[in-house]
Amino acid sequence: MKTGIKVNAKFYWIQFILLLTVPRVVINGEVKQINWGESYLAIEPGDYLIEVYFKYFFITYMRKQVQITLEYGSMVTLKYHTPLLPFTSASFKVIEVKKVS
Repeated sequence: MKTGIKVNAKFYWIQFILLLTVPRVVINGEVKQINWGESYLAIEPGDYLIEVYFKYFFITYMRKQVQITLEYGSMVTLKYHTPLLPFTSASFKVIEVKKVS
């Protein structure tokens, strides 16, 4: 693995309908589609505003963001989890920062 971020996007099993959606990661304004589960994105060292959301029937849901500083040779693991109840907020946080070779 190289310098970058790992995004672990999850939902509760009762929300199986979300398998029809695609999570999106916004890195400093650039949108990338990922899969539910673990995804690796190679990015250069620097300061980033990372945002995750998904669309359902063309409406954006559960948008959350986190600010990170990525150093050369490091991997930041982020976890995004939808809430069990639809009127509450999603969770998005830094889980781990580690050096990789």
